[in-house]
Parts: sequence; C-alpha cells; structure tokens
Amino acid sequence: MASRWGSARWGTTFLWGDETGTPNGGIDPASIITPTVRPYQPRWDLYVRDGDTRRRVAQIDEWSRCEFVTRHNQIGAWELTLPGDHPAAPYLLRPRAGLIIERDGQIVMSGPRGTRTRSRKAGADTDVTVGGFSDEVWLNRRVTLDPADGDADPRTGVASTLILAYINNHAGPLAREDRRVPGLTIGTDPTIGGSLVRAGRRRVLHDLCVEVARAAEVPVGFRVRQAGTDLVAEVFAPADRRSSVLFSIGSGTLAEWEYGDETPEANWLWLGGEATGSTRVFATVSSSASIVEHGRIEQWADHTDIDNVPDLRSAGRADLIEKAAQTRIEATPISSDALRWQRDWNVGDFVSVVVDGTKVVEQVREVAVDLAPSGVEKVTVRVGADGVRLARQELALMRRAARVERRVRALETV
Repeated sequence: MASRWGSARWGTTFLWGDETGTPNGGIDPASIITPTVRPYQPRWDLYVRDGDTRRRVAQIDEWSRCEFVTRHNQIGAWELTLPGDHPAAPYLLRPRAGLIIERDGQIVMSGPRGTRTRSRKAGADTDVTVGGFSDEVWLNRRVTLDPADGDADPRTGVASTLILAYINNHAGPLAREDRRVPGLTIGTDPTIGGSLVRAGRRRVLHDLCVEVARAAEVPVGFRVRQAGTDLVAEVFAPADRRSSVLFSIGSGTLAEWEYGDETPEANWLWLGGEATGSTRVFATVSSSASIVEHGRIEQWADHTDIDNVPDLRSAGRADLIEKAAQTRIEATPISSDALRWQRDWNVGDFVSVVVDGTKVVEQVREVAVDLAPSGVEKVTVRVGADGVRLARQELALMRRAARVERRVRALETV
C-alpha cells in the first residue's frame, strides 16, 4: 500500500516515463538543467581522540589516505594512513585511542581505533595505517544480559522509548557500573515509532536496537555521536526531503550513478519462540507480493526470547524487512552551493535520484568519503539497500581478503 514514505514503508517509489519518454510526476530532463553550478569545497579537520577522556589530543594535518563510511542505523568505519614520524601517530597508536573527523566544523565521524599497522616499502618511509569504527560500535560491545532475578527485561512502549531504554539499562547511566560505556549519555526521547513489545534477553544490544527500529510503524533512526567530551545516544525521525533534494546529472548535482537490485533472501519465515518444557511457541510470516514476484523462499528464524505469537510475528516481520529484495543506487553527488551534504541532506533522509530519466525516491543508507591528502573529497552516496546485508557482505569480503593476505605473507617467508 502506498504511503507518504513510498510504495511500501521502506520501499522505493518509481515514477516511470510515459510513451513519449517524459517521466511521470512532471520531471522533464530539459526543465531541470542548471547551466551554472558553483562548486563547494568544504574544510576538513582530523583529530586524535584520547581513549579515556575523549578529548582532542593531537591534530592530523598530513595523510596519504583517509576513507570512512557513515551508515544509517549501522556501524560506520574509518581508515587512515599517515607518516610514521607524524607527531600525532604515537597518540593514535595508544590503546582505546580514537579519531574525530570534522567537515566545516561539524563532526561527521568519530569512534575508537580497531586496527593498527606499521609498514615500510622499498625506497619509502615508514607509514602507519589505523582503522576503526563509528561510536555506534559501543552498542555492539554490550549484550542484554538476564538480570539476577531471571527477568528477560521485557518492555512495552513506542520504538524510540524502547531503544533508549535498552541502551540506558545495558550501556548507559542505568547499567551496572562495570558495564557502563564511559561518557555515554541518553538523548531526549522523541516518542516515535508506534507501540511495541520486546524482551531483551541475551541479545547484542545493537542488534536489538536495529530490530526495534525495523519493527516501528514509521521510519526510525538511532545513532551514537560525540558532543563535547561525551557520547550521546539519540533516536530521530529521518527527514523526508524528496521534494527538496533531487540528485540528477541534468541539474548539475550528480556526477555519476550505478543502479542494481537483488532478489530476497527469504519471503516466508518459519518462526520458533521460547520453549517451556516440551512445548514451544511457533508462528509464520510471509510477504505475498514478494512470493508472487520471486516465488516462495523459505527460511527458519529463532527468537527464543519471545513467548507469545503476536510478538513472535512482530519480530518475524522485522526479519522479513532485512531479508527482502534490495534496490541499490550508488551515486556520486556534486557538492555545490545549491545542494550540500549536512546542510541540505544527511544519512537516513529520504531523497530523490534521477536514473535514466526515472525519479527514484529512497533512503540514504550510507555516505562514503575518500579524502585526498589535499583535502579534496569524493563522496559516494548509497541509497535503498539495507545496511545489515551490505555490512555482512563487506565483512565476509574483508575476512576473505585477510586470509589471502596471510597466505601470501606465509609464502613470502618460506
């Protein structure tokens, strides 16, 4: 059923062209051509973050490679290569150190270091390569443990309230002292997402937050960002900017694009809930529209923390969203005075992209940045595809590449 968010709650809206080649919705390519678009070059600043105080202890003014990606409702990543003798290198190599990346004075990425590598090639100086994650990773480092009394931490409330409550109780100020993420505070609850019931037993905290956000009645976003020397867990309503943000080659706001789609992982789920003695709760959920288009694709999903059919089906519907068919657009926008990242659009927003004369309305899932040593940016926007599946595929590729690299190194030492 159509809604103000698209053809489905998280779906894509296509406005196909008519027989004359003019797209519906009044978009004539000739009418959106802007003869002159003034390019915009932002200012970038990189800082090393102390692992204990989260204060800025050194500025990085020289690097050979800097790449990062920020994701909607998922964990972002960053990687930086700088000279081994750079004054900031010792600070960045310390345990629990992190990175802060600012664009025009606004933080676009912050988070702890995860990897560090020193290397030297023939005829070159020593380099230091450091990789890390966005601050959402702290939610991936906590689990929703059973309290001592065996309670499964069941909660009822709107989606935003549930997300903030689980973060607060398992990583924030209300968590047991030894489980609190240092400096993590809880933002104001916007009370959005519709009423839900959840049990938090034995779950990775980040996974639980993603599940609640997917099950919400309207789009819901969450993030952990640095504010001063604190970390703030926030829930927000993604903005619908389809009418004000239009990326197209004809308008001078888009340099290039790539479009693709992917069949679903599953469209019929058998669900297993909590087992009590010799009995267990079971249910099924399915997507009739997907089955008609792609055929029936079955999978099994365990939710052993849920003891009733309505909640089990609600969790199953969230699973279906993750496993649904994917539409993916990778686009390279042109930053100009007319349309700027952060000012006019951001990760999580719903925007419009013109692909071969067709207007596509979708959600910005990722923003990837390749920052040249000169400070010139290349920004790639990924819209449509769900971040969980993309992150899972990327992780598999990274692990495969690491295995190959280890084998090559082993051969080189023989």
